[in-house]
Amino acid sequence: MRRFILLSSVWLLVLVGVLAVARRETPIIWIYFERATQLYRVSWDGSRVEALPLKDIIFVNTSPNGKWLLWYPRSKDELNLSSYILSETHQLTTKAAEPTWSPDSKQIAMTVDSKLTIFSINTGEWQKPDLPTVIEFEPQWSPDGEWLLFSGEIDGTLGLFRIRQDLTGFQQYELEGWASQAAWSPNGKWIAYRDYDQVDVFKMRSDGTEIQNLTRTVNTGEGLVGWDSSGEWLYFADEQGEVLRMRNDGSEVESFPNIPWYPSEWYQDWLVFEDLAPNIQGNLVRYNQVTHEKKQLTNSPFYDTNPHVVPPTDLNWHPETLAIGATLIFGVAAITNLRHRRMI
Repeated sequence: MRRFILLSSVWLLVLVGVLAVARRETPIIWIYFERATQLYRVSWDGSRVEALPLKDIIFVNTSPNGKWLLWYPRSKDELNLSSYILSETHQLTTKAAEPTWSPDSKQIAMTVDSKLTIFSINTGEWQKPDLPTVIEFEPQWSPDGEWLLFSGEIDGTLGLFRIRQDLTGFQQYELEGWASQAAWSPNGKWIAYRDYDQVDVFKMRSDGTEIQNLTRTVNTGEGLVGWDSSGEWLYFADEQGEVLRMRNDGSEVESFPNIPWYPSEWYQDWLVFEDLAPNIQGNLVRYNQVTHEKKQLTNSPFYDTNPHVVPPTDLNWHPETLAIGATLIFGVAAITNLRHRRMI
């Protein structure tokens, strides 16, 4: 019996060692992106670029926890959900647009046939709230996951609305003009949006109070890009498509050449985007808005688009090594147990 306990302890230590080896370098941050209709990922420092076995697709995004990928096949209108290691894929629905993840990665809000729809990852349940709006679009979760903000049409007017995560508390914001392209501030206290009548970027409290025009003296034709991760800056585009930024009170307007209108991705103080500069056009770069450091991540003749950052998580385990290690451990443990029984 002592021999069996000793051997079991040894193999347990070996298992711990295999798990340690199975981890990739720490920390690791992956950026998923699309290149020539195929899914790729690049490490945060740009040292590793990997082609993933998803081809002829339109990449949508990754879940906040990095466990899931959303994509469309280019051959048909069908939203697909795949695990990050592509071990399973689920065909969700057709006629879906603008899918966006809840902060806890448990739900996906989207529009299906131009109607707000919510899909639960855990239960597979679909919910479609009965709303007075004719159409809904551009759903956005609040940072705490309690609210869904969306644009819609009601009584011939394009406006902003919100509804609670449990589909109660429907509210129409009382705005003067048509509004869309809305975005939550990182702390969830403010909402920025574009007013189509005045063609300016506005912000307001999340309850609809303290409405402020931020760009009335800046330019005409502004389109909202979004907040930075600190909530101190707002990025927007002018009528020529050039991206600018300003303080969240509308001051200190700065130009950011060669940054595309969309898409781009924030991670802490870094903005990851497809650079449009002539010398590195179409490649991914990351830019630090505090230190102004800029680093090119990819170098390809193709355009690298739609980047999405997956922060360091337990997904840094190497699945192949883990599977092989576990198989060896259990196999040797079984042989040891069999030999022990023969000795008894």
